[in-house]
Amino acid sequence: MKRPHFTYTLPEADQIAFNEQKIETITFVELTAVEEDVANRSGPREKSAENRFKASIKKVNGQPIGSGETDTFYNTLRPRQREFVAAAYVKLHGTSAEETASFLKSATVSVE
Repeated sequence: MKRPHFTYTLPEADQIAFNEQKIETITFVELTAVEEDVANRSGPREKSAENRFKASIKKVNGQPIGSGETDTFYNTLRPRQREFVAAAYVKLHGTSAEETASFLKSATVSVE
């Protein structure tokens, strides 16, 4: 299934080494409901958000990253880089306060 890939560039100061190369870009996809479910079940409940973050990572520096390699990659990241990964995940999968407010304002009530 083809779907959009979203590539983010890390700030220069946060480009650390992974597999003997500097991490410059990380590419993510929106997870399907099935992928989210698999990620949620792939470890302890308290790690479900982290597992979803990792599941959405598809490329590093434009090169595909396998699911087995994603754990190693994620564990290489320092807190700042992990925060960028979390922010990208939330941006792709979440809504802004304005979008949520607009959605909630659109409610109608009917008695049927």
